[in-house]
Amino acid sequence: MGGVTVHAGEPVLVDLPAANRDPAVFRDADTLVLDRVQEAPHLAFGHGAHFRAGARPARLEPEAAVGTLLERLPTLKRSVSGSELRWKTEAMIKGLHELPVDW
Repeated sequence: MGGVTVHAGEPVLVDLPAANRDPAVFRDADTLVLDRVQEAPHLAFGHGAHFRAGARPARLEPEAAVGTLLERLPTLKRSVSGSELRWKTEAMIKGLHELPVDW
């Protein structure tokens, strides 16, 4: 696995925060890219017979929400530099602690 031999009985730790951040698959793997699903298939909603019925709405809702927000508040902009953003690193889901904006 990844050039390393895993012998029978050896434990393998799944690093969920690394999901969709493989530099061999994704350009700028550590950059938040909201439409990254275009680069490689996303399996969070299952696959084949196990595909989730709510997958499409779950993908559309954030896009609609952010699009509506930016449409209604066209002058909205980030109020701090990217280096000042504080990322959550202790959880399974990567995200910002907050996103300061000016309007």
